[in-house]
Amino acid sequence: MRSLPPWSRNAGKRLVKSAKVYWRDSGILHALVGLRDLEQVLGHPICGASWEGYCIEQILARLPKGAAASHYRTHAGAEMDLVIEQPDGEVLAVEIKHTLSPKVTPGLVESMATLGARRGLILIPEGDPYPLSRSVTACCLARFLEA
Repeated sequence: MRSLPPWSRNAGKRLVKSAKVYWRDSGILHALVGLRDLEQVLGHPICGASWEGYCIEQILARLPKGAAASHYRTHAGAEMDLVIEQPDGEVLAVEIKHTLSPKVTPGLVESMATLGARRGLILIPEGDPYPLSRSVTACCLARFLEA
């Protein structure tokens, strides 16, 4: 299991202050739920949470020294799956979606503004990176990890 701490700056908003907990090994999660193959995983309600946990684990394993990771959520429902604060102070807001056609939502825009993130990323399962707005890009996990 991995516990991802909440983003905790003073944002003037009511923030959820509990950690998010993920399975570090999605294969164990799938076995415990009784999912035997990819088709079963893709058809199960746990698919999105499993993908999110897998992505977060892969990203955290490759963070540079001095980078910090957290999640962000307000009581009003705005959220960001992963907030990466680089050693130089740059903030990257990461939303993880198991879809090939992600959308920029008002909650994503609000979260980025509160976090002070100039760049946002929506991680998707596959495909070439493409812009969704001036500040938000859709990118597959493999490409993101190469950068």
